[in-house]
Amino acid sequence: MVDQNDSEFWDRLKVRMKEYSDEEILDILRKIRLYEPPAQRMAIDEAIRRKLIHSEQDLYSESFRAPRLKFTLFPSPDRKQTVLRIIRSMSRALLIAGVIPVIFGILKFQVAKFGEGSALVLTGLIWITSAWMVYTRQDQRYWPPLLIIALLSAAYVARILILLKGLRTMDYVIPGILFLVVFYCLFYLRFLLRKFRSQ
Repeated sequence: MVDQNDSEFWDRLKVRMKEYSDEEILDILRKIRLYEPPAQRMAIDEAIRRKLIHSEQDLYSESFRAPRLKFTLFPSPDRKQTVLRIIRSMSRALLIAGVIPVIFGILKFQVAKFGEGSALVLTGLIWITSAWMVYTRQDQRYWPPLLIIALLSAAYVARILILLKGLRTMDYVIPGILFLVVFYCLFYLRFLLRKFRSQ
């Protein structure tokens, strides 16, 4: 929440709002209740100045009623810049996750399992490279390797869990939840990449 007495912030916002497109101003007016009172006043004044509305009473019309929020598995931001930010945030998180197989691969080298260790390190490096390319280029072509590696990783971890004896329920539940989160992130990322390209 912004301090309403921070005049410097509000002055900067007022200048920036003059650079917004008509559609961006109208979008603010549709979601007016989500903004602080000074920002509401600025948006209304700017809309009146541009003749987008005649008076504040126009905001009670049907066209300015915010649509009801409904549950969706993949939230869809309106602005391309917001979509890009989410893509980059998710790509960074996935990139960091790629360090895990690399570390496990190095640990396998220490117990002389060079084949398995090499496969894990290579898999981690492919994952990191693909996530980096999605981060920098927002290109859908780099998404399938991430899905394939995630599926192979899930099978690899499932095999380890099956072979280990004496595990408790939580030993299965925690990796299961982690993989569900990874797959959710991957499919949400694909959704965002498609939306980004279509905008």
